[in-house]
Amino acid sequence: MHDIFRGRMFQFWEYTVSHGSLLIRSPATAETNNTLDIVAYAVEYVSIPRHFGDISIARASQSEVETVAKLIDRTLHETCKVWTIESSGIRFLIAATFLQLREYHGHNYFSPFRDSGEDYEANSRILFQFE
Repeated sequence: MHDIFRGRMFQFWEYTVSHGSLLIRSPATAETNNTLDIVAYAVEYVSIPRHFGDISIARASQSEVETVAKLIDRTLHETCKVWTIESSGIRFLIAATFLQLREYHGHNYFSPFRDSGEDYEANSRILFQFE
């Protein structure tokens, strides 16, 4: 799984406040013919930089979950999970209900969250659903 992220640069691409939807994108380049999207739904907490690369994603430790709950000043809903995105030895946290890795073949303008979502769906596929 982590090999798919090797050599890729990711960006905090889009956040939709109304639905708590987060898109972290690694656009296609001359070396890669696909865009990789990390899509999170029902986001309760996010702490990531705008640009980062060579990442790995894993479930957060219990102490990290407790830290997020303290930061948002409430207990996380039972459907909310906390993941870490690690880059350059630093662990960044995302608390959300769903986290997916998607492969996308299309223009970077399109998003899974906007009206153009139908175009996005037609040109993407889920590679992995993080649990």
